[in-house]
Amino acid sequence: MGLGNALAKISGAAQSNSSSLANGEHRLGTASDLVGKATTDSLTPTNPGTLQPHKSMADLQSPVTIIVNQGLINIYEFNEVLFDERQKHSKQLAASLLEKDLSSSELEIEFAKYKANKLDIKSIYWQLQKEQEDLEEKKLFTPLTRPNKKSDYLPDKLKMCSLHAQNLGWDELAIMECLIAAISGVIHGEFEVEVHDGWSEKLISWVCLIATSGKGKSPFIKPVRKALGKLEKQAADAYMDDYQHYQSLLAEWEKGDKNPGDKPIDVHYRTFIQSSFTMEAVCAQFQRQGNKGITFFYDELSAHFAAMNQYRNGDDKEAWLQFYDGNISPKLRMKSDDRLGGSLMTGNSFNCQMGIIGAIQPEVFQDLLSQTNLRSAGHFARFNYLWMENKPLTLEEVISGGSAVDVTEDIYKLLVWAAQLPGQKFMFSPDAFKYIVTKISLVETKAMEENNQIMAEFLNKFPGKFLRHCGLLHLLFSYPNEPTNLIPQSVCQVAFDSIVQQQYFIEKVCLLKPEPALSDMLKSLLDYCQRKDKFLSGSDIVTSKKFDKVKPKFTAQVARSYFKDLAEMGYGQLEGSGTRLRFKAFTQNPVEIAEIQS
Repeated sequence: MGLGNALAKISGAAQSNSSSLANGEHRLGTASDLVGKATTDSLTPTNPGTLQPHKSMADLQSPVTIIVNQGLINIYEFNEVLFDERQKHSKQLAASLLEKDLSSSELEIEFAKYKANKLDIKSIYWQLQKEQEDLEEKKLFTPLTRPNKKSDYLPDKLKMCSLHAQNLGWDELAIMECLIAAISGVIHGEFEVEVHDGWSEKLISWVCLIATSGKGKSPFIKPVRKALGKLEKQAADAYMDDYQHYQSLLAEWEKGDKNPGDKPIDVHYRTFIQSSFTMEAVCAQFQRQGNKGITFFYDELSAHFAAMNQYRNGDDKEAWLQFYDGNISPKLRMKSDDRLGGSLMTGNSFNCQMGIIGAIQPEVFQDLLSQTNLRSAGHFARFNYLWMENKPLTLEEVISGGSAVDVTEDIYKLLVWAAQLPGQKFMFSPDAFKYIVTKISLVETKAMEENNQIMAEFLNKFPGKFLRHCGLLHLLFSYPNEPTNLIPQSVCQVAFDSIVQQQYFIEKVCLLKPEPALSDMLKSLLDYCQRKDKFLSGSDIVTSKKFDKVKPKFTAQVARSYFKDLAEMGYGQLEGSGTRLRFKAFTQNPVEIAEIQS
């Protein structure tokens, strides 16, 4: 396990002298006092190094700092009295092994080599690892504090994508999330990652970029869009060739005896990228192209979320939950009519491999989060969120620094490779399995303790998103080679780091304002209810001329969900339940009411 830049205490009685350390001083002793000239560069199982004794026992009575290969290994502080030189040296060796991130079998070999030289460092190694994990856990969820990056999010062949992100004010994590979302939209639908019998996750990922208007969201994701567009054009050209061939075969069949068994099979168009569709059309397209994925691009994800309540006879939230699970039963408003094709019968279930990449403005996203009818199904929590925090380079800085890059071709080659892979079920190596169980348990505990309802919803979706990231990152880091069926622990560590980073962005959105602001729709509805000054039903709203032209179309169910939102925010009161639920707005706002009551 990598140690990063954290401080880890290796003694139960460990204490640090904060005043002297704050000034960069060590009160007594240095690394050379304790371990002489030995460093981790020269320490091996067969050459444990040279130990030099202390000049006096007094040096062992106060806090001492050992520096082991500073820059690679952390600074460890401890306050142990009368420990022998061999124990001290073993701790240094254990720290060097911990930095190497070895597998269990490799560790046992190293432990055996050191034991042959009468250095038993096994127990010390596990002690260091446990204390390092404890320290990491304490730092994971510090509000509005972004965790330190611990991993490279891209393989070496895609490092230019990191430079592209940096030029536009984003970082490597953001471009990585866009890449794995695009991969999830082109791969075969049979890809999945399995923890055990009964729990598996499809490799589907949805990403949302959060940035204010004009901050360069579109230029940032443009290479991904162009790469997918290139695939789309090639697919369209191939389809036209296949269709012309089909037409010629059909014409010959028409001239013959028209034996049904000899009729040529119609060809279907494979699409890679879409930005606008109806639910019926997308279901039909998924069934036509079988297990092959589609990536959906949105310049503004607010349009996607608004479409959740588009239809009077049911909304699309349930369909999107099925899309996220990779399999859908298209019962929503679908009929076995000619428009959908003869084979697209109501009730059929089929795979739907879907990636989503989109962007949204912070204030718009926060307004959406305040609408419980949209948030209730957990649709928001299924996205991965990135917030633009850095300042983009100016054109002059990019040109003068020689950092101008076009990564479209790099991304295109990646997606071509991914699209050609056969579907596969990934599992975890023994070390990786132990790692993911530990991390999932950690976050599940955090979710149960979370008081912020929105944060709890996102944390509850952590296990599935974590596993999907493990599978998709395994693909990404395997490129351009075919992936193995076992995911290593190193990939799981990158996946966990990326998910924890995203929790910071969600906290930032949730804490942007003390209370969610009213959306334009809620403001309009509240104003109408205040003017009526009586209890209103969902049907009253639907039949009102004020809302008959609202797009998407208002339904009584949607109106009742808005009633609940307004009541929860203190803007009115409810009576009744279910379809008989009614709402009466207060004629004064919640602040004025509170002042009057006080």
